[in-house]
Amino acid sequence: VWKTRLAQILKVIDETAAVCNCQPEDVLPWKAHWDHQIFKAMEIQYAFGLESLNEQISEIKAELTYSSKQLQLRPPLEELRASYYKEIRSFMGLPLTFKGLEGAPHIFRTIPDRNLQGLQAVFDKGEQLLEKVGALQHELMDWMVVGGVADIEAFVEERVQSVADFDANLKTIKSKRKEIEKVPDAIKIDCVTVSTILFKSVFEQHLDRLTDALLLSIKRQTSKDIRA
Repeated sequence: VWKTRLAQILKVIDETAAVCNCQPEDVLPWKAHWDHQIFKAMEIQYAFGLESLNEQISEIKAELTYSSKQLQLRPPLEELRASYYKEIRSFMGLPLTFKGLEGAPHIFRTIPDRNLQGLQAVFDKGEQLLEKVGALQHELMDWMVVGGVADIEAFVEERVQSVADFDANLKTIKSKRKEIEKVPDAIKIDCVTVSTILFKSVFEQHLDRLTDALLLSIKRQTSKDIRA
């Protein structure tokens, strides 16, 4: 949009200069005047842009994976942080390379310094955003408890001693399956979208393992009772 508007203004200036047979230095004050008007509009747009920047920048994708018995972000949080700040630096630095009509190009470079409060807010929102992503990973890690059990059969044998225990655990598994269905396949936190598809798949596998171990345990217990 800016390039189109600048091209239109510059075309009018060039056409007018040609009609009056003006030299480049003659139209410089006119260009400087328009640069100051453009500066005012650009600074307002820059300030508004900073307010919602962490929601408007390009989508950053991540996914929750399971490795080494740990729920992990891919890419890791530090790489997400680097990607995020790369995006916002691109916007924040726009005035530094913008020259307008080149009547007073230096004025645009002052825009970031004139909006330090807005810039600080962007960094604060960025850290809050990344904290939310990290909190999501930590929250869902609690769902991976079964995956951390080395010997699931021994784990169940130790804790399931009766039919009542067996029924209670099956009900819990059924409840957890319903809960995981409610977790969306992708969770959007401002500009970061975290895929949970793999996480949900692994969680289902853990529940399957636990169910199999429960069934095996009750069969063994039943066999013991019959032999007794």
